Amino acid sequence: MVIGTFGFWTMASFSSSQLKNKEVQSAIQQAEEAYKNGNIAHAVALMDTLLQKFPQNIEVLVHFGKYAMLMAGQVSNTNLFEAGQWANRSYSLLNQACALDSSYVLARFYRGVLGANAPEFLGWLDQGIRDLEYVETQFQRKALPPEKISPLELYYHLATAYRKKKAVSQLKNALEQLVRYAPDSEFGKNAKEELTRMETPSTQAMRSLPASNEVQQWIEKGKALMAQNRIREGLEAYREAIKGDSTNLALLLSIADLVRDKASQGYGHFIYEDQTARSLLAFEMVRIFDQAVRLAPQNPEVRLWRGLIHVMMPFFVNKLEQGIEDLTWVYEHASSDSLKAEALYWLGFAYRQKSLSYWNKVAMEYQNTQAFQRLLNAMAPPVVRVDVDTLQKPVLVVEFDLGFQDVMAPQTAVWIEDHRGRHVKTLYVSGFSGFVKEKQVVLLDWAQQSQFEGAEAVTGASIDVGHYCFAWNCTDTNGKKVKPGRYTVQIEVSYWPSMQYEHVMVPIDLGEKNAKSISKGKRIPFVKVQYFFQ
Repeated sequence: MVIGTFGFWTMASFSSSQLKNKEVQSAIQQAEEAYKNGNIAHAVALMDTLLQKFPQNIEVLVHFGKYAMLMAGQVSNTNLFEAGQWANRSYSLLNQACALDSSYVLARFYRGVLGANAPEFLGWLDQGIRDLEYVETQFQRKALPPEKISPLELYYHLATAYRKKKAVSQLKNALEQLVRYAPDSEFGKNAKEELTRMETPSTQAMRSLPASNEVQQWIEKGKALMAQNRIREGLEAYREAIKGDSTNLALLLSIADLVRDKASQGYGHFIYEDQTARSLLAFEMVRIFDQAVRLAPQNPEVRLWRGLIHVMMPFFVNKLEQGIEDLTWVYEHASSDSLKAEALYWLGFAYRQKSLSYWNKVAMEYQNTQAFQRLLNAMAPPVVRVDVDTLQKPVLVVEFDLGFQDVMAPQTAVWIEDHRGRHVKTLYVSGFSGFVKEKQVVLLDWAQQSQFEGAEAVTGASIDVGHYCFAWNCTDTNGKKVKPGRYTVQIEVSYWPSMQYEHVMVPIDLGEKNAKSISKGKRIPFVKVQYFFQ
């Protein structure tokens, strides 16, 4: 086993499987030899050729996915865009393998490794954890041949995933397993050190430190008053508790949690009695975190909380600029990737709030201008629908949402494949991808499957966040009616510059009266495919 780090990516190499198909087995063995000799690009080329001959072979998909993952790791230090493309390619291949057989352990393992080690913004971490936990279950049942996946590999990547997820108890268990299976290795020793560090109390753990009896009495009184929706009196009790130990950061954070819990209940019945209650809770949160920042100005978690409170409630507390300053400080000084990511997310939220304040000014003061009309057009979410009654039957209607927004509109393709995975017809492709074709491939799966057949006829302007609908008249690219049977609607979307990507596949049975399939993704949060016979 070899575990190596390439920029953002941590990859592993594993032995090839025994295959029944001699041609497939021979090609995979050649690819493995090429990889061992340091030529990952050749291994990828071999698998690419093999996939064209065996597009539904699960072993081909899995091994191609593995080498594409390794390719992402190799180029990540020099070309992040290319690394992202390879990672997306790998994830798509492994997804296809898992769709063919969700119990196939190697497919789940490689997809888990990729999800655990890829940048968190790709959104693969949760699925990666589920995959690796499935492999762990098979390992514990002794249903996993040890020559394929070692416990060191498994628990190393599980620990990586849990560490990102801040799943403390699960991380501790994975580290303990690393120590158990490889106590004298570098990984085992590092696991021991991390377990020791985990015993040191963190800022989060400080919230549960005991307070003095008098202070605790004030806290309990505040809780009771809040439960009765006596907001002003409850806040006064919390202030008395803080006065009793005003330099105790743990106490401040604990009371901040209590106030935030009440504020998070939204507009409850207590608003009828006191219409300023929400404002009071917001201002109290600001006061508490102002004091906490004075006590611990270099604490990234404290600065993060004050920052997000300011940007979440600018109407109440009017401290948006202070929030931006705090969040910028956290991004520049925090050592944790998760804190940096939170700071960036809330900075984006803050600047969006600022932009809306300018648009609100247009709406309030300049309603008789063209700018106001452009504002209304920009705010209206795109919704495209099809009146099924006007369509000639039989027809397949594809509805989907694009739920992620980047600086630029994404590249998107919608196409149909038959039960053998062969391209039948493209229904839509974004302008850049449709016209540039093989000169610069962005939608890797669509390009490979369609070979750009019929692309120009369905190339259109790029679509962005919104609801879209396309109708397929059940013909192939040449206009010939297709036979009844199982088909798959494919939707692929790729964003720039965020490198977000998703490929959703929805099966449907043509010929089955009013057949309907629904699927959900992350960047494509909703897809509905419905066949209308008459």
